[in-house]
Amino acid sequence: MSWVDDARKLLQDFVAPELRAMTAQLNAIKELLAAADRLSAERHAALLERLEAATRELSLKIELALVTRKLEELQEKQAAANPPH
Repeated sequence: MSWVDDARKLLQDFVAPELRAMTAQLNAIKELLAAADRLSAERHAALLERLEAATRELSLKIELALVTRKLEELQEKQAAANPPH
């Protein structure tokens, strides 16, 4: 056998299985990263939805407070203009 055949046999026997194992590990890591990315995207979307809902709720509360205050002012003006008999 020549040294080329020896080297080829050595590569086939020792290096190739190691490379396949490393490839399998890298593929598993890629899958884990993809799953983590999906989970992160889902959580980000859920957080944005919660933030938007909280913003809408706060805006409505502010509008309600302003309308309530304006109504109270109008009622006070009406009461002052029409004192009870």
